Amino acid sequence: MRTKDNELVNRIKLYIEEQIDRRGRMPTIRDIAEALDVGKSSVQRYLEYMVEQGILARGEYGYESIEQSRTERTVSVAKLGYVPCGPLSEEYECIDGYVRLPASFVGNAKKCFLLTASGNSMIDAGINDGDLVLVRQQEEANYNDIVVALVDNEVTLKRYRPDNENGVIVLHPENKRMKDIVVANMFARGYKKEKWFFEAAKQIVRPNIIFLITCPAELAIRRIKNRAEECDRYLNEELLKKVREEFLRLGRRYDFQFIDTDREPTAAFGDVKKILEVSL
Repeated sequence: MRTKDNELVNRIKLYIEEQIDRRGRMPTIRDIAEALDVGKSSVQRYLEYMVEQGILARGEYGYESIEQSRTERTVSVAKLGYVPCGPLSEEYECIDGYVRLPASFVGNAKKCFLLTASGNSMIDAGINDGDLVLVRQQEEANYNDIVVALVDNEVTLKRYRPDNENGVIVLHPENKRMKDIVVANMFARGYKKEKWFFEAAKQIVRPNIIFLITCPAELAIRRIKNRAEECDRYLNEELLKKVREEFLRLGRRYDFQFIDTDREPTAAFGDVKKILEVSL
């Protein structure tokens, strides 16, 4: 490789060191290109040159600083907002940076994220106000697990204690001064074994037509992130795919009218209009 501009090499090296100190992870090629006003292809060539010169190392997941390559392998875990350990309040679903943690401790980093604990309801479990809590995404929780629970579109950190006999879930704080939170037994953001819900549903008049507006999860995420106010929102693609599949399964069972929206809005609206004209 031809000799490179030493000044740019030093600028890239300095920027990488600053980003690792501030964000706990190696910046992407795009990050470097935008910060230094250099083309991405040029950045790629310079990074390769820096590896050849022993300034950087090439790790399992991309480029690494020499210091990173000499220590235990770490992974970047997204740090989101706050999760209350006390009164319920809203969690802000935006990435607030990244923290590098040992890979042996985290496991699959793509299924984990960090939240900052707020409040004192979990102090007897060793979780204090301001602590970082590592959360692993999974479909089910075991009795007495500490979970991040979503209740009425708000989140809280508590112990999970389902009471199947009474059809409720008890969210138990680890603080003797605080009371349990009792909520309806819910599963994957839907109802499960809820007598009152199904009894109430019997009183609902079934509509003649049910439309299911759908699009692929990847497209939904792109559309959401194109909104300025939600560009940094954390979204779980695998969860969205599972939710979509459940709705599609439900729709096939009960003869929903499917409207695909992975096209121009006027085309989708036209399909709705045609179905209504034929049915009504």
